[in-house]
Amino acid sequence: MARAAWALLLAGALGLVGCGRGDNGGKESAGPTVRVSVEAAALSQLDETYQAVGTVASKTASTLASKIVGSVVAVNAVPGDAVTAGQVLVQIDDRDVVAQVAAAKAGLAAAERGLQELQWTSRTAESAKAAADAQLTLAASTYERMSGLIKSATITRQQFDETQAKYDTAKADARRADETLHSLRAREAQAAARTDQARAEVADAEARFSYTRIGAPYAGLVTAKNVQVGDMAVVGVPLLTVEDNRNYRLEALLGESYLSRVKLGDKVPVTIDALGGQTLEGRVGEIVPQSDTQSHSFLVKLDLPAVQGLRSGQFGRAAFTTGQREAVTVPASAVVEHGQLTAVYVVDGQGIAHLRLVTLGKAHGDRVEVLSGLTQGELVVAHKAGRLREGSRVEPRG
Repeated sequence: MARAAWALLLAGALGLVGCGRGDNGGKESAGPTVRVSVEAAALSQLDETYQAVGTVASKTASTLASKIVGSVVAVNAVPGDAVTAGQVLVQIDDRDVVAQVAAAKAGLAAAERGLQELQWTSRTAESAKAAADAQLTLAASTYERMSGLIKSATITRQQFDETQAKYDTAKADARRADETLHSLRAREAQAAARTDQARAEVADAEARFSYTRIGAPYAGLVTAKNVQVGDMAVVGVPLLTVEDNRNYRLEALLGESYLSRVKLGDKVPVTIDALGGQTLEGRVGEIVPQSDTQSHSFLVKLDLPAVQGLRSGQFGRAAFTTGQREAVTVPASAVVEHGQLTAVYVVDGQGIAHLRLVTLGKAHGDRVEVLSGLTQGELVVAHKAGRLREGSRVEPRG
C-alpha cells in the first residue's frame, strides 16, 4: 500500500517536472535554480529510553475527620475549591461544648477566688507567727535573766513565777501560730492543685470546642467530600480530603531490570497528556524498595514542578534514559509530509533535488531520527523543502 502511494507521489512530482518541458525538442528542464540551506545527514548519539507510565499524585494529601461526635451544621468547601491554611471547612454543632466551656471557666474562677482567699489568710498567719516568735524570743530572754536573779534573791519568787508564766504562754502562742500557718499552707497547696485542675478542665473544654471547627491543615485543594449538612460526624470517619496542590509527583512503575540505572536526583522528562502533551522536568525523589511480585516492577516517584492545571489522577509518561546509541538524524524542518508519507529532498552531485521516502523515528529536540531511506553524509534540503518539486535545481546558500 505504501509503495502504491509512493508511486503516486512520484508520479505527481514527475508530472510537475513534465510541465517544465518547452518546445526545445522535448529536452527536460529543471526550472530556475532555488537557493536553499542544505545539511548532511549526521550520525548522532541518541539516548536510549524506557517509557514508564504512571499517575500524578500530590506529595501531601490529608483526610480530615472529626475528633468528637456531633451533628454537622456547615460544610464550607466542595471538591475543586482552593483553601488556605486554617480555613474552617466543616463546622459541628457546638452548643453542648460551649456549655462545657462556660462551666469549666466558672469552676476555674471559683477555684482562683478560693486560692486567693487562702493566700491572703496565709500571709496574715505568717505575720501572726512572726509576732508570736518575737514575743517568745523576748519572753525567753526575760526568763533567762530572771532565772539568774532568783538565785541571788534579787527578785521575789512571785516575780519569777510571773516571768515563767509569760514564757510558757509565749511558747504556746508560737506553737499555735506555727500549726495554723502549716495548716493554711497545706490548704493553699490543695487550692492551688484544684486551680490547676480547673485550668486543665478549661483547656480540655476549649480544645473540644476547637474540634467543632475542622480547618484545612495547609493551603491546597479540596479533592473529596464525604459529608453533608445534617450528617452525624463520628470520630475517625472521613469528611473531606485536602491535598497540597503546589507539590505534585508522578508515581510510575519501572521494570526491575532498569532499576539499577536510576538514582535519586536523576532528571527525567515527564509528559502529561492532560496538559496537552506538555513535557515537564521530573526529578527522582523516591524509589520504593519493595518490588511488585506480579509485575516485577518498582514504584519510582518523580517530583514535578508547579504547573497550572496539574492535578492528581492525571496520566503521565516518564522517559528514563537507559543508555545511548548511534542513529542517522536530519533537521525536523527538512521533513516533507504528504498525507501519511514522510520524505526529504536529497541533493545529488549535479545540484538536483530528489524527493525520497524515509521512515522516521523519534524526535530529539530540533532533529529527527531516520530509520530507513537515508544514509549518513547524504545532503538534504534543511529548510522550507516544501516549496521544491522533484528535479528542482538547487544552489546551497553560502
